[in-house]
Amino acid sequence: THILEIGTYDGALAYEFASRGVASVQGSDIESYYINETIQNITNRTIKKKKSDLNILRNAYRECYEDKIGNIVSFIDDNICQSSIPSNSKDLVVSWEVLEHIINPKAALQEIFRILKPGGISFHEYNPFFCLDGGHSLCTLDFPWGHARLSPNDFDNYLKLLRPNERELALKFFHKNLNRLTIKSLQSYLQTIGFEIILLLPWVDKDHFKRIDINIVNDCKNLYPDVQITDLISPNIWLIIKKPYH
Repeated sequence: THILEIGTYDGALAYEFASRGVASVQGSDIESYYINETIQNITNRTIKKKKSDLNILRNAYRECYEDKIGNIVSFIDDNICQSSIPSNSKDLVVSWEVLEHIINPKAALQEIFRILKPGGISFHEYNPFFCLDGGHSLCTLDFPWGHARLSPNDFDNYLKLLRPNERELALKFFHKNLNRLTIKSLQSYLQTIGFEIILLLPWVDKDHFKRIDINIVNDCKNLYPDVQITDLISPNIWLIIKKPYH
């Protein structure tokens, strides 16, 4: 089994996969995502520094495993929306808390389809933008579902008025590190690409359901017509998809 982990970060899961008797594990990531979480700009210097930091973490995890495990793990700087990974090369493509941060999820899913071998499986666990805390701290505001109820202009005005010290960083994250993928759009993309959906499971939070009201739903739908109440009350979604043999 040949595995690709998207958004591998420190490689901890990649090495754990390798310890389970697979043929190879490749971890991919892109440094610019992490730089956008800081006040730094994306330059050759900041990319080089982030790459060095990630290599230190990955080497530390490698030391926890025997050579026969470490030797089948590799890492690649790769944008999954325009991947350099060969077609039909992986049996399994996985990610955790990554899919919501890919700005062009349709392109990423198309690349995953290309990379998978016929019959290959892909698993993703993610925290969608539209859930209660989908702003991921940097963009989660002081009223319920605020990040999904304000237009980009209103979001900026809110930050100027109430969080001026956080504005620059929050705007970077809001625009560059969070997509607006709804369940409806996801289903449409998967069908168009040709994936077979094995599981699409929103983990509904009953406390979120109790907190939501029709005004919140309408505010979100005015900006994002495809959004449904399930998007808003599901802080976690599991996705298992398969590339058909034919």
